[in-house]
This record gives sequence, structure tokens and C-alpha cells, in this order.
Amino acid sequence: MPSASTASLESQVLEWVRNYTGMSQHIPVATLVEYARLKGIDDKALARTVQDLVRSGRLRRTHQVHPGRGEDIREDNTGSLALPESGRARVPAADQLNVRIPHALRHALAAEVGRLGDTLGSVAARALQEWASMQAFPGIDFRSGPAGRRACVTGTGLDVAELCRIWLHHGRDERALLRDYPHLERRQVRAAVAYAESHPEILAAPWGTQPPGVPAVRV
Repeated sequence: MPSASTASLESQVLEWVRNYTGMSQHIPVATLVEYARLKGIDDKALARTVQDLVRSGRLRRTHQVHPGRGEDIREDNTGSLALPESGRARVPAADQLNVRIPHALRHALAAEVGRLGDTLGSVAARALQEWASMQAFPGIDFRSGPAGRRACVTGTGLDVAELCRIWLHHGRDERALLRDYPHLERRQVRAAVAYAESHPEILAAPWGTQPPGVPAVRV
């Protein structure tokens, strides 16, 4: 019978996977590892927990094919995990909302639609989601780049993921980080960490790569 601490960690891991797979069918192992590190969970403890969950059938391994490469990804931190079909979170259908918007705003949305090749509804929904996130996490904004939209830390020029990886590289030591990066402020570091804890998917490494300073963890 698992100990209370083991059962607690198993519940945490299943909750992270369930929350993430509400948006996507799989969670990259790299994302799970990064999220656990943000929470201060030992890599070996995470690996043992994932192995136990897979053996007991509460998680399953998936091997997604890298786009354009046509081969399975089977390296340590580049595989992915999923819940059994019976445990998958059901994504609720989107509500339809009819609103009147000023002509100037509609033109701005239309310009973004043309730039992205997306639909007006999708662009408007993304704008509302980003607005809600900025209200919930002051100090976070969103910008476009070569890799698409990304969450950034206002006034730093850094992505949330970049700042969180710097924080992890400093052993989660806020004082050490601020000593090495005197242009950063405590509130900026805390804003990045708070946002990343609620959105672990932003720390996912690109397929086949490993974030700088983050060793592979076999799970």
C-alpha cells in the first residue's frame, strides 16, 4: 500500500495531467518535469511516481510523431503521457456570445485575422482569454513572435518560460537570481512563477530538444 506522501504525489501528477489533457490529448514529459521542478519535487520521486502510475494503468505512455520527421520520439524527456480514455477530461463546448463592438475594434481584429489566416471568432476569443489572464496575473502580457503568441513578463523583455528557467537554474533562490540579474524586480520574478504554475504547458520544450541547464529525467 503506498505511503501518504506517495499517494499525495500520485494525486498531484494525475491532476496536472488531467488539467493539461483538457486542452490536448497528451502532455509532453518535459512539461511534466518542468512543472514538478517548479513545485520543488525531486526528479527521482517524479520518475518513480510516473512509473507506478503507468504500471497500474492510471497513466499510459504515448509516442507522438514529430511533425515533418516521420519517426517516433522515444528519448527520455521527449515522449508524452496521457490518461486512459475513461479518465480523460471532457472539454466543454464553447459558449456562443454575441456582442456589439466598435468599428475601429472590428477593423483591428480583421487585420489580425488577415495576418494570422485565422477566423474572426478565434482571434476575438484569444484576445478575451489574454485579457482575462492579464487581469488574473498582473505583470504578464502577451506578444507575437516567430513561434507564435507567448506570455511575457512586462518590462523585462523575457518570456515567462525564459525567466522561470533562469529561476530554476538558480535553485529557486530569488535572492541569487536578483543578484545576478539586478535589472529584474522581485514582483516580476513572482509574476512569472505564479503564471507558470497555473500554465505548465508554456514550459514545454520543443520536440527533440532539452531546455538549457535542464538534465534529462527518465520516466
